[in-house]
Amino acid sequence: MSVASGAAQMGAAVVLIERGLIMGKTGAVPLQADFVNNVVLPHFYLFAPIVYLLEVLTAVSLILGIFVGLWQ
Repeated sequence: MSVASGAAQMGAAVVLIERGLIMGKTGAVPLQADFVNNVVLPHFYLFAPIVYLLEVLTAVSLILGIFVGLWQ
């Protein structure tokens, strides 16, 4: 990984953390704000790849039509 690539990734992580802090202050319900502040943000680097992989799995399954038969 190049220095520029590493810096870009760190910059993206900082932006995501800042957005999470805003979400933690202005959650739709207090329970959501508590969850974001006390669980997600302290473990950001655990949640980020999990969310990414689930989004990729969802996109691929929608494109390929996988799991369509589960709802019949």
